[in-house]
Amino acid sequence: IDFWEDVEHYRKVGIQEILDKKEAKKTKRIKLSQDKKDKKNKPNVFEIQKAVLEKNKNNYLIDSNSD
Repeated sequence: IDFWEDVEHYRKVGIQEILDKKEAKKTKRIKLSQDKKDKKNKPNVFEIQKAVLEKNKNNYLIDSNSD
């Protein structure tokens, strides 16, 4: 019954109110995900491991037959 009353209401008034709410939620979700990314701002695990590997390559002979 409530659903059908909403359908009849929005048939008369229009759906712009629903579209505005939907857009507001979408904007809020995007803003929150951007805030999380900004807060993290840390190098990921792969970048750290790559840096360690490069450092080790320069310091040690890896897979070498020479003494």
